[in-house]
Amino acid sequence: MEPPMLKLTTVRGPREDAGIPSKHLVIVSESGKWSLQDFNSFNGTTLNSTFLSPNKSFDLCDCDTVKLGELTSILVQFSVHKGTSQLRRNPRRHVTGSSKVGSVATNRSRRVNEEEGKNAETREEENV
Repeated sequence: MEPPMLKLTTVRGPREDAGIPSKHLVIVSESGKWSLQDFNSFNGTTLNSTFLSPNKSFDLCDCDTVKLGELTSILVQFSVHKGTSQLRRNPRRHVTGSSKVGSVATNRSRRVNEEEGKNAETREEENV
């Protein structure tokens, strides 16, 4: 079973926190679930206000908050797969049929089709 997509968002704290070592914790997917494990870090890891025991796996749920080091809090969010993945570059932009890009592509394909039609007519005339 494929797990839901995982999104981690820094809610509070700097990108670099002196209290977070490079190998603080691991987040893994097993049996269709996401889990978190602290690597016995110096400052530890907190999951929804509960201090986690080191080297033990804890299941993650949607909207969990993970606190690392002294300053950094991360929000956990899941989204369910909808068939095939569709990457979106900029979700605020929507291309409509009336856009210039769409009309240029349509005009180009019309021209190609018209030229192919003329070439086919010429070939037919030559064969006659």
